[in-house]
Amino acid sequence: MNAHTRYAIPAVALVAIIIALFGVRYYYANPAAFHQTEKPDSLVDYAQDNTPFKVLTATNPAFAEADAAAAAGKYEEAKMLYAKALSAASDKVQIGQIEYKLASLEDQYGDPITAIGLYKKIVADPAFANYHIVKAYAVQSMGELYFRNGNVAVAKEIFKDQPYAAMVVAGQNQLTLRHLYDYAVTFYPLGISELRIANWYADNLKNVTTDGTSASSTYPAFIKDALALADADIQRTKTDVNAARGIPLILDRKASLYLRLYNAQLATAPEAEKACEEAIHMYASIGRPQNDGFARYYDAVLLSQIGSRNDDVRAILSPLSDASYKGSNAFSFFQNEKANTLGQKDRLVTLARIAPQFKALLLSLGWNEKDF
Repeated sequence: MNAHTRYAIPAVALVAIIIALFGVRYYYANPAAFHQTEKPDSLVDYAQDNTPFKVLTATNPAFAEADAAAAAGKYEEAKMLYAKALSAASDKVQIGQIEYKLASLEDQYGDPITAIGLYKKIVADPAFANYHIVKAYAVQSMGELYFRNGNVAVAKEIFKDQPYAAMVVAGQNQLTLRHLYDYAVTFYPLGISELRIANWYADNLKNVTTDGTSASSTYPAFIKDALALADADIQRTKTDVNAARGIPLILDRKASLYLRLYNAQLATAPEAEKACEEAIHMYASIGRPQNDGFARYYDAVLLSQIGSRNDDVRAILSPLSDASYKGSNAFSFFQNEKANTLGQKDRLVTLARIAPQFKALLLSLGWNEKDF
């Protein structure tokens, strides 16, 4: 596949960056290359079974404590402990891992604008020139932060300077965000980024490409490529305690993609339903069923389109009324879509008309009767 075709961005500066880095993407897709990514700047022989996170957890007590505090939502405590862990880091790779954890902590519990600055620092820092995967995670995290917040201030902060400003396409928010994920995968093909990119292609299958060809004849190959790389990333993360936390989110994006492929007649209803159920089951298996809101939403939308499945739609959405879902990312999405931020309001209205309990949920999140 031609890199210029898949990752063409109408900005000379960013194109140059992506062309220069594109070869890295396929080289580092091989888990064996993980070792070669970090070793030049470290004293530790990092590898897929000896990741920076694993080494830090075993050798840096403050880091292990910080990670536990962060998982428990103890923002101030975790921030203090990560700072302590940073002072005890033994090489650049460990510093990069801890700085990413600090950025993620700020992202989740602190100030999103501060988090963006920390992510950008990781990407730009020459000290991490050989630590490609942490740069990929930093760029990807900025995109995910936007999707969770969806506000103008966050977008402005992400795209206010180079190379990010070169990604902006006026009036095309989704394409601009795809460019951000394109940039992420030049460092490493992370599953979420790959599937965000694939979702954009799936949404634009009816377009005409810049060389005049039909998108329906070229984009399916890009989507297939992204799916394969996402599945490979899932396999990579299964043996990595830290990275494995992201598998449910990758499966969420996969469910979203299969819903689009079903609508484009590139996947069957059973295939799409299987993808949704896989995500739901994953959240249940890790003891976090209250985080499966997006997967349930995609499954409900799919079932509403199949026909004669309204009872199943109500059953899929019913658990969302449980108090344990309050404050989840899915609820933030439901709330924001009252303004049709991501163009999903019509789907939510359809589900509300099928499932009165879901309508009551939307009303509790600030919707009103005139929205339906």
